[in-house]
Amino acid sequence: MQLLRDLRNLGADTVFDLPKIVVIGSQSAGKSSLIEAVTGINVPRDSGTCTRCPMECTMSSATESWTCTISLRPEGPMEFIAGAERVQRFGPVITNKRDVDIWLRRAQGAILSTDPNKSRWEKMSADEIKRAIRDEDEMRPFTEDTIVVDIQDPDATDLSFVDLPGLIQNSDQNSIDLIKNLVRKHVAGQNTLILVTIPVSDDIQNQGAVVLAKEADPSGRRIIGVLTKPDMLLPGAIGAHQLWKQTLENQNTPNNQNYLQHGYYCVRLPDDASRQKGYTAQNLPNPDYFDVTRPWSEVEDRRRFGVTNLVSDVSALLVQLIEANLPMIRNAVEAALKACLDRLAQLPPLTQGGEPFTNIMLLINGFLRELDAAAQGDSHKSLAQSCRQRYNSLRDEIFASCPQFRPKTQYKRVPSSDYDDDDEDDGQVNVYDIAAVNRVIQECTSWELPGCIPYDVYKTLIKRFLHSWNASLQDCFEEIFRIFSAFLEGLSDNHLAAYRNLKVFVLSHARTQLEQAKKETQASVEKLVSLEGQPFVTQRSDFVAKQEEWMRSYHNVFWPPPKLRNAEVAYTPSWHYRDEIHVMATVRTYFQFAYERFADTTLLMQEHDLVQSLRSKLEPTLISDLMNVRTRAGGLENLLSEDPDIERERREQTNRSVRLAEIKNRLDTFSVI
Repeated sequence: MQLLRDLRNLGADTVFDLPKIVVIGSQSAGKSSLIEAVTGINVPRDSGTCTRCPMECTMSSATESWTCTISLRPEGPMEFIAGAERVQRFGPVITNKRDVDIWLRRAQGAILSTDPNKSRWEKMSADEIKRAIRDEDEMRPFTEDTIVVDIQDPDATDLSFVDLPGLIQNSDQNSIDLIKNLVRKHVAGQNTLILVTIPVSDDIQNQGAVVLAKEADPSGRRIIGVLTKPDMLLPGAIGAHQLWKQTLENQNTPNNQNYLQHGYYCVRLPDDASRQKGYTAQNLPNPDYFDVTRPWSEVEDRRRFGVTNLVSDVSALLVQLIEANLPMIRNAVEAALKACLDRLAQLPPLTQGGEPFTNIMLLINGFLRELDAAAQGDSHKSLAQSCRQRYNSLRDEIFASCPQFRPKTQYKRVPSSDYDDDDEDDGQVNVYDIAAVNRVIQECTSWELPGCIPYDVYKTLIKRFLHSWNASLQDCFEEIFRIFSAFLEGLSDNHLAAYRNLKVFVLSHARTQLEQAKKETQASVEKLVSLEGQPFVTQRSDFVAKQEEWMRSYHNVFWPPPKLRNAEVAYTPSWHYRDEIHVMATVRTYFQFAYERFADTTLLMQEHDLVQSLRSKLEPTLISDLMNVRTRAGGLENLLSEDPDIERERREQTNRSVRLAEIKNRLDTFSVI
């Protein structure tokens, strides 16, 4: 039974349908008296106490002395595979049964309160609890959160069940609906046995608990009826005598709408006056009541009477359910244990002994080595791939600024990859035909000699395509900086995540150096752009050859080879466009060389100055500052203190793995028995 409790505390009930017993009934149906009789403890009975939340009770006989512990278990989303145990211990270990009542009241107040500070309830008196529940604003009228009661009793029958708040009728509709929905939720599982308390003073068909139980289980396969208050059945109520006798006999006939697979039990429980006199279900006066009182004496199956028989049979049914679900439970526990151990293996390793300074240097050196290898492209190739992709985008953006010379104002075909018939006059600012180039020549002409093209023509067109390079370069630079900064964050997690202070120490230095490198590199790339501005030079020996290729290409537009001449096109002497074609070819050739030179140089500069040089700049400052930390008392130890979040997760996962291993061992033992 403790196995079920431990699994629920670990969140297993959020993953699969754990076997359980749920006790439901209307208020005044005798449910509280039944719980007392089963557990041997007194539960609060007055208004506003244990009727407001579920109580899960586990009884175990594997002990030498009686003890009771109380815990609080909040409901809500929780994964069985990952996460800490959700139960919160409340109060001390109780060794006197008389103290259980007040501690249950305190637990009730604590679990109804939305205040996360539950410890303040541990010193309250019963009267203080009543006033707080009635008057304090942060109190909920009901809650799905559960009070968990663990009873160790050498004389008990092993059993685990959940006692739900009694169904109510005379209250606000929200409270009525909340309790109904709470009952529906708990009785829905196919591995849930539903224990319904039914006072014989009422018609069974009018019992709200019976209606909800039948709603969840129309066939009656999981329902167990518990008839209470048998002494309230008057001797003269012959019809009622016959009805309850037939109910207890539980004949599986077509006309018996009350048939249940596990049948009914009838229990005699002390009323308030009897309890005040010290009577319990086990020592009530007239112990032969069922044997001498009609209609109970006429029922043949005598095991259907008394709390002892009820507890024994229900416990056996629960064991059967557990045995039937053992394979499923075992598989889930093994999967959860493996996931827990895997998660522990994924947590950053802790240093094992040694001198703090040495351990810190080993961690830092490991970080720096991997940083250098990644910057050189020897490891973490995704970094190089991301940067390379961005540099390729920069090349595309720069190439898109290429002047689109289209000397075809009145012609249909241009034999060059620079041209596209579909985007003639598409609004691009870098598209030039013969007329556009001629206009530039005219605008730049001053007192040049006849036949000389002004140098300003070439400068004007070159400056136009250079104009967009700076913005594209800055965007690329910022993106490379972002990519590398994000990589540094991830790399520090890989090496230093277990040590928050050391990670902050290293990252703060890395960011400082990276920001400094950013400023220096940015200044360099800005200078590179300015160098492209003037003078426009190149020492490429093939400049003239490439220029002539473009001149032939543009020339062929106007004077194509004879086999390509279109007879419908009027003949125009090519010398009319000699200057325009020379300008086009010269600027296009210079663009190609400048574009290739600029794209390659910016890549090398950013990679070298921003990425590849970081280790050489970072290492000396880290070591220098680490030596200063070494001189401060506790400085190195502070750097090596484990991250609180990781320490907490390591502790939780370790405790969880221990609990799961214990549960697995108990499951293995259970299967052998």
